[in-house]
Amino acid sequence: MFSHQDNLFSLVDALSAIRLLSRLPVEGVTEQELIARALDVLPEYQEVECSSLFLLDGGMLRCAAGIRVNLFGGSEAERYADEIRAVECAADQGIMGQSCQTRQLQYYRNCKEETAFTLFDKTWLSPAGGALMSIPVLSDDKLLGVLNVSSHLPEFFETWHQHFLMLFASVLGRFLHQQRLVTDARQEVDALRRALARVDGERK
Repeated sequence: MFSHQDNLFSLVDALSAIRLLSRLPVEGVTEQELIARALDVLPEYQEVECSSLFLLDGGMLRCAAGIRVNLFGGSEAERYADEIRAVECAADQGIMGQSCQTRQLQYYRNCKEETAFTLFDKTWLSPAGGALMSIPVLSDDKLLGVLNVSSHLPEFFETWHQHFLMLFASVLGRFLHQQRLVTDARQEVDALRRALARVDGERK
């Protein structure tokens, strides 16, 4: 009975998170702001400790935003969020590299027992060494980056978590793609206006 109730509550939370994500504005915000707001959705409805989004830039993954929840009343969350924004790594290393290469979700069920768990992963993706997932963020089969989510508890993420986070990453990828299209279109319009202004000035 309680198991069915727990599953129902989990489903409601997951749908609420997707609903809130889908309502985020694409226009009028920067890519950084969109990503930060998207990551804020996760701890509101899911018991995760750390989450981050690394965007693909050539052969590098550069962190766009990261958050850490104060599960035990610590004060490191704000410092973590500030510091991780300057972090980057090669796109073929660690669990994120596996996610990029396979374009599939990667799951370390117990980081402390995972032989492939790197020092970089420990420092930035799963400081508590529990469970860690890296999910590719795609749009129209184009890899945009990797979403990382971790919990301090080993074996924390169940199958429904994986499906939910893949859907979350998919929606986020679509939003990022749309936001970039809007930004590019606005820049083209601005460039055209400047060109027309120069032509008008030359005519006068």
